[in-house]
Amino acid sequence: MHLEQTVDIEAPVERVWDVTVDIPQWPSWNPTVASVEVLTPRPMGVGWSARLKQPGNAPGT
Repeated sequence: MHLEQTVDIEAPVERVWDVTVDIPQWPSWNPTVASVEVLTPRPMGVGWSARLKQPGNAPGT
């Protein structure tokens, strides 16, 4: 199965990417994320992980 969704955002791609990868800040703007616990304190990349808590769901890593 392949799902895809497209959204037009009036911002430079660099700014959109910066917001997307700033996972610890997701709860400040995304109502589907209640909290984020960073498990590897280094810049996001291969091997980086965090635990997300979403309303109505068990925490996921």
